[in-house]
Amino acid sequence: MLEGLSKINWEKIRHRNGSASNIPPLLWKLNSKVQKEQNQSVHELFSHICYRGKVYEATARVVPFLYEILESRACSERFAVLWLLGAIAGVRFRQEGLHEDRPEMIWSQNAHSAVRQGVKPVLRLLNESDKNLRLPAVLLLVTLPEESAQIKPVLLAVLSAESNPDIRAALGLALALLGFYHVGAFEDGSQKIPVSLANDMAKACLQNKKMTLFACKTIEECFMETLESQDQDWLRHERGLFDNLNFYHAPD
Repeated sequence: MLEGLSKINWEKIRHRNGSASNIPPLLWKLNSKVQKEQNQSVHELFSHICYRGKVYEATARVVPFLYEILESRACSERFAVLWLLGAIAGVRFRQEGLHEDRPEMIWSQNAHSAVRQGVKPVLRLLNESDKNLRLPAVLLLVTLPEESAQIKPVLLAVLSAESNPDIRAALGLALALLGFYHVGAFEDGSQKIPVSLANDMAKACLQNKKMTLFACKTIEECFMETLESQDQDWLRHERGLFDNLNFYHAPD
């Protein structure tokens, strides 16, 4: 794992804080046997390659190695790694309007393209026993509408096997963000998130891309409603650690 790190001249590549020569040690620490080192590493990576709605020259180079790490169950920070990948992919949509030749636009396009290459392993995570990975996986997938042809069938399969009405509503919103309205996702009125809200939001997402922010937050709340209180506390804490760097943050 991570053998390709040595083939890149990280010294000549830049991230937010300068030379990317410190990237390989941070990636190796994500496989450390010490959980504290893994946690520190992923938050440093946020700070270097995806900070406050911006990506950098090094970001696209790091993405393939993040996908390698996702394949390793030795990494206890896969939730945060998925969140980081989703944040990276989402930057492209927040950079719309910049001139194509601007470095920021080129970096965001390259980073987004790199994230697109890992759709299949993310889709596999939806069927893992670790249900905590489903939220960041879904939020990552909705940033990749170009890959909707392969994402939609998997989300539909997960939806058909899912009985919890809140998760079904979340998956329905995700499908709407990918351009597909599935009325069956909103037929059960027993979810804690009002069915009418999720249903109306799904329809609005098909017509207005500006609804993405609100839909993603609602997806998150739908998943939260299915968790035990201690798991909710854990998830909110995990997110809170990178609130200033997070998925929803608009660029300065």
